[in-house]
Amino acid sequence: DLYESRNPPYLAVIVGRVANRIQNGSFVLNDGTQYKLDTNNGPNHLHGGNDGFSHRVWDTKVLHDGVEFSLHSPDGDQGYPASIHVSATYRLQETKEAEGATTLSLEMKACLVDSSASGNLSSPVNLAQHTYWNLAGHDAPDGVLDHTLHMPCATAYTPVDPTSIPTGEVRKVSDDVAMDFTKPRHLRQALKEFGQDKAGLSDEVASKHVAAEPRVATTPPSHPTNPNEPYGFDHNYCLDGADGKVAGILEASGRRLTVSTTAPGVQLYTANWLDANSEIGTHIPYPQWQGICLETQTYPNGIVGGDEASLGDFINGRCFILTPGGPDYRHVVDYTVESTAESG
Repeated sequence: DLYESRNPPYLAVIVGRVANRIQNGSFVLNDGTQYKLDTNNGPNHLHGGNDGFSHRVWDTKVLHDGVEFSLHSPDGDQGYPASIHVSATYRLQETKEAEGATTLSLEMKACLVDSSASGNLSSPVNLAQHTYWNLAGHDAPDGVLDHTLHMPCATAYTPVDPTSIPTGEVRKVSDDVAMDFTKPRHLRQALKEFGQDKAGLSDEVASKHVAAEPRVATTPPSHPTNPNEPYGFDHNYCLDGADGKVAGILEASGRRLTVSTTAPGVQLYTANWLDANSEIGTHIPYPQWQGICLETQTYPNGIVGGDEASLGDFINGRCFILTPGGPDYRHVVDYTVESTAESG
């Protein structure tokens, strides 16, 4: 009941069968078959639909060095073709490269199950971990506004239409300064600049939004703390480099979080749509910008046809398709936490 009725922000869940958005809740695979899915985010399909993997009770298995969660998704589940098995394995380990650092490693996998019984069907898969991070504490009065974000491998991003579907363009962040995190940026300033450049706010209004206090109340206020039209980052960034590339480095309150991944992209989401009613189990209302998500994945709306000539650089983030006799899906993301405070 908690996840079905009181977790609309997808706090700390694995989303799938396909994370992020699919335009108009429809896609076509190579055999020409069109599949229709839930449209649960305006005109589009989001995070696997109304009953996606984030809403399921997964099987669990304790390992000697971690825990494995697994799930069976039958043919036709939320409109997706083919029967598949998915798993998410978490392992906690010390990091040899940095004294005192700890890494939580997450390996997500998927494979077809008895494809002959379901007519040798194929299926798209794009699993993502949707944790919201706040290194100052979940109830920090200024949310993540005092965090610094650095995305050294994110040299491009995919602009979106008014419904948050990528336009197909892959734009260099060097050509769009408000979107550039290749050098560390203070999120309060970054969100102010985003408000001015992307949301059309005046300097006065943008400054007021990022300075709003108090941001967290002990009791729900009579009205949401969001601006009338919430804004902020909710964009896919294209990552350069091989497996283990850095998706983001977040710093605040003497702590550093480094996220590295095998995925080609990362969705930067600054919790724009959290509001005073996003109260999940803690009895503390979470307003806009109270957390930040770094969701490593393939590109949104990545189930697209076409070749390299027609897709250009967007082809680098195309959604993984499980096919009979083909390779299984595998996606790894590591979260390394360490102290940056000087010992005294």
